[in-house]
Amino acid sequence: MLTLPCFASEPSQQLADEQARERVKAEVRVALRLPESHSLDTLRREDLEKQFLAFRHPFPPPVPATPYFYEVTEEGEAEKDEKTIIHVSFHGGLGYYTAISPKTGTVYRLRGFEESVSQFNRMADDFPVGIGTEAGSLNYALFFLKAVRGFDENVIYDELDVKHTVERHFHDNFSSRAEQTKQFEKWWRHFSKAVDTLALSPEARVEKDHYVVVLREIELKEWTGPLMKEWTLAVSKNGHIRVLSVRTIFE
Repeated sequence: MLTLPCFASEPSQQLADEQARERVKAEVRVALRLPESHSLDTLRREDLEKQFLAFRHPFPPPVPATPYFYEVTEEGEAEKDEKTIIHVSFHGGLGYYTAISPKTGTVYRLRGFEESVSQFNRMADDFPVGIGTEAGSLNYALFFLKAVRGFDENVIYDELDVKHTVERHFHDNFSSRAEQTKQFEKWWRHFSKAVDTLALSPEARVEKDHYVVVLREIELKEWTGPLMKEWTLAVSKNGHIRVLSVRTIFE
């Protein structure tokens, strides 16, 4: 008789999606000192869940548990007396990123919170990850930026990335085509004089017991010229991240 190996399964008792949403909203209200009546919206970020799952380690059956990720915003709609009431944000409508353990209910405060880096590392402790290559450390650093900053699409790889990102910025901020072109060409001439002195591509290298990852991003702000910033991160093999430096390398 053939005996098949038995794998321990994850406990079936865990938070339902609706319960998790309410818990992360309560966490954001406490952090922002908002009244319980203040309306908040939640968006399940399954894209972040899938990305984080790729780093979970070890990987025996069943598929390892991952936290639920939610984007919480301060703008939403609420039904009352058959009328829709629009709740206007007092904080600019920023989307706060949170993650929550469906098993324990622990909430991790990510984008928008001062303690986002320590909370990210706490999440990596509770949901162990394994980083074993330079390429893996680079991908994990990109995921970190997305989780604690809210985006990674402005990370640049070459001069063409810079061009497209900056063109899009001026297109979004000026209605006149002539003004868009004028502002972009002015910025691009300034950038062209400095580009030979700038490293653009992401870098990852092994250093003792961790990896050092260097990323450059274009920081975009309304009505101002784009800046280029350089992030230097220490990525440990267990998924902890330290921000070694953030500096402006072009403005």
